[in-house]
Amino acid sequence: MPHLEPFRGVRYHPVLFPDLGEVVAPPYDVIGSRERRSLLERHERNAVRLILGLEDPAQPTSPARYADAARTLTEWLAEGTLVRDPRPSMYGLVQRFRDPLNPEEGDHDRDRERTGFIARVRLEPWGRGIHPHERTLAAPKADRLRLLRATRARLDPLFGLFSDPDRKLIDTVRSSRRAATTWTDDSGIEHALWPIADPAAIEILVAGMAARDIVIADGHHRYETALTFREECERAGAHVRAVDYVLMFLTAMEDPGLLILPVHRLLSGVDADALRGRLAGRFRIEPAGERGGGGAGAHAGAGAGVSARAGAVASELGRNGVVLGFVDRERVVRLVATAPFAGEHPAAIVDREILAGLLGWDVDEAVRSGRLRFTTDWREAAGAVARGEISCALLLPPTPVAAVAAAARSGLTLPQKSTYFYPKIPSGIVFDLIDA
Repeated sequence: MPHLEPFRGVRYHPVLFPDLGEVVAPPYDVIGSRERRSLLERHERNAVRLILGLEDPAQPTSPARYADAARTLTEWLAEGTLVRDPRPSMYGLVQRFRDPLNPEEGDHDRDRERTGFIARVRLEPWGRGIHPHERTLAAPKADRLRLLRATRARLDPLFGLFSDPDRKLIDTVRSSRRAATTWTDDSGIEHALWPIADPAAIEILVAGMAARDIVIADGHHRYETALTFREECERAGAHVRAVDYVLMFLTAMEDPGLLILPVHRLLSGVDADALRGRLAGRFRIEPAGERGGGGAGAHAGAGAGVSARAGAVASELGRNGVVLGFVDRERVVRLVATAPFAGEHPAAIVDREILAGLLGWDVDEAVRSGRLRFTTDWREAAGAVARGEISCALLLPPTPVAAVAAAARSGLTLPQKSTYFYPKIPSGIVFDLIDA
């Protein structure tokens, strides 16, 4: 079962960097070219310099990028930009945010708060107390492995889930809060971070987690990278104790602030009319007007009409057999699952039955070519269709936390971009050095 331990975290100097919002960054895999430039312009010592470097992340990387990250980390440590905490600690993290799926319902009706903590977690083979829920790809793992080899540091925490129905562990985290570092990011998310150095609190967390398993929410590529790196160190006779661990943020599956957003598919270069016709062979199609009927409700013009009908379908996804919504400039329809794939995860249905089966696409190649993009916001999807920026969109429902846990514990993995846990855990809030 999982073994946790505290560590002496490395953090931005609190006096030199009183506002962490200037120097932390989102996880590497959700940063696009424009946001990377914005983060670098915001502060020259932003953590994006370490996790992605100065190069455009959309372009192929060079070995110099990883060497630059290692050199930059060494310089920041030497000059005092980064300082090591004096005592082994875990780190409490609270994030307060507005539900982005329902941002307009009252002043505070949709406010959420998620509590968790960051610790070292000992690496185990998949299935031995730690479970994945999504498949991984070779390219991201190769990229993160090169960065780990160069820096020999955990630059950002993974995101894990555990069961805590009586809230004993999360209440321990909340009661440990003393003076916290606070900041608000560009999305309006309020963060509070503090060290948990009390041995009694740490013992409760270590003992409590030893009896529970962990489901990885985010960070599958980095976890497998850490396993590979440990094997490399062992083969080279360069094993040190710290390579047996990975840095992880942990929160309870029962936390009311735990939110999973849907991940919609945006398709370009497709004959939307032809695709809609072919979908009828694999789904029961219902228009976005009257359920099961036709007439005027089946048609949607550009702009507001598309958005209104897409919103109506998005609100129904996951209920009454409605597994997908299909949006083009002419119609918005519901796709209802029928045998033989009723009950499957919608992302698996999309990838196998529609993208591969009907379009003949290789999903990874479609992403690289720009024919397939993703968004968590149905409004963005509908707007892109209405403006003619894409051919059509497939709307997916959010995945319940229980479904993620059940799939992971049974050894099943979902396709890439099946879930989007919100909010993400920022990079740069605490680092863990392997050789310190």
